[in-house]
Amino acid sequence: MTKPKKDMTIEDLKNVIGKYNDIHYALYENPADDDLSVVNFDTENMEQFGIEDYSYNHLPGLENLDGYEMLGKEGESTFPVLWVAAGGDWELPLVFVLFIGEDGKLHGYVPEDGNCYNREKMSAYGNNEGDPEYGTGDQRYVFDVEKMKGDILNHFL
Repeated sequence: MTKPKKDMTIEDLKNVIGKYNDIHYALYENPADDDLSVVNFDTENMEQFGIEDYSYNHLPGLENLDGYEMLGKEGESTFPVLWVAAGGDWELPLVFVLFIGEDGKLHGYVPEDGNCYNREKMSAYGNNEGDPEYGTGDQRYVFDVEKMKGDILNHFL
């Protein structure tokens, strides 16, 4: 497990991602793609939070999530992340974060707590029989941002 690099800023993370001009290329050119493979999901439809034409801001529980954010406690250990949602046309999107690892490369992490995917099958909803369907009000498909942040902090700190 690669931990976030210390003393990084949001600007540092933007610069690492910006080298690739596209978030898809940034994933594939860095270890982030391998990091995210713990859950089976497609990146066909992938968008970062906090941009004007973002289409996933309607997902239940994610309405106020920003894109770039510092996680941790001020004066202690903090690190920048970029919040991203992704899924194929047949899948319900799940959420992950990108961060700069100790090796200086872009890495990813899929929070378990507060996120929405099939934990038994370790895959995005939509890949398995009995998964929730979008728009049905199924409570299995409601995100909890605070729980995801707590999961990330517990995982790395």
